[in-house]
Amino acid sequence: MSFNKFAGCNGALYRTRLFVIAGLTLVANGCAPAGAPQVVGDAAAEAPTADPAVEQAGCAGEPTLGRPLDVRAVNKAGRMPTATDADYRRSLRTAVGSTGDTLVTISLEREPGADDWYESAVEWSVGQHVRALASRLSHELYLATSPNAGAPGQPTDIVSIERWNIAVADGEWYSFRPRYLGAPLDPYSTPPTQFLIKNGAFVPPELRPRQSVTRTVIWAGQSLVPSAMACDPDGRFVLILDGESDTIYQLATTPGSTPNAIADAGTYPMLAKCTGFRVGDHTALGRVFRVLADDMDGDYGVFLIDGANDTAFESVMELDHGTYVSSGLATGWQADYHLKF
Repeated sequence: MSFNKFAGCNGALYRTRLFVIAGLTLVANGCAPAGAPQVVGDAAAEAPTADPAVEQAGCAGEPTLGRPLDVRAVNKAGRMPTATDADYRRSLRTAVGSTGDTLVTISLEREPGADDWYESAVEWSVGQHVRALASRLSHELYLATSPNAGAPGQPTDIVSIERWNIAVADGEWYSFRPRYLGAPLDPYSTPPTQFLIKNGAFVPPELRPRQSVTRTVIWAGQSLVPSAMACDPDGRFVLILDGESDTIYQLATTPGSTPNAIADAGTYPMLAKCTGFRVGDHTALGRVFRVLADDMDGDYGVFLIDGANDTAFESVMELDHGTYVSSGLATGWQADYHLKF
């Protein structure tokens, strides 16, 4: 193991770590130079400018900067993957704080065809407590936040649903899938996810500008108690599981939208046990959002079906595992937007 020192932001010294695990050479950076990069080209469509009128307090104006971390000190347990490819893996995790949580993004990437892997981590101050979290792409996240860590219920417990667009630096890997910009309720075929290096030439993380994020509040109110969320792969809406009423809400990602209830435990009792989502495309059903519980098999639950992928859920099914298998639905999955390492 060796350490190489180099001059970093504001003239201070930072370290790059070079190490080998199971034959892979990895480099972990502790800091990056200051300055927020601008997103251009394809990535610009994934990072729309936030409207200051709907920004969280403390987040208006200049984009919020992330704090580079020494990756050796990052607890990677419980990470949620946001991108997985041959030369690029990205994940995130939250850390609970007394006055507000932090979000940590962790990247493992390499130049195509090279053996050297670079691992880096960036910490983001949320300023509130994270109640639910989902990702559409490596640098596009959705958070449900509230001022209090406990269950909402007090008059001050305003829940916010935010979109986070993390700027992509030159030379950084990112995942890309166009956001659907057509007419509402038009059937749509989701294009495949691309994995790209911005501007084409890979740059090690310690040589890139410091990362920034633009936060946009989509909705804020006191009528939801989010316990889980899922993203439409095409960026048109999020689904929110209300952990108090066991109801699924659909919320368009246009700021100022209103949540719309589409299923509840009164009609679909299994929702009372559900804790998360899995999104995929099925040959017989089309686009399906499965709502599942940790103690379920993972192959059954409540199925929210949008056959034409036009954002209108035409049917909801509640299936036990036996029915799921005997009906033949266990086969025929074409695309799975649930990321795994």
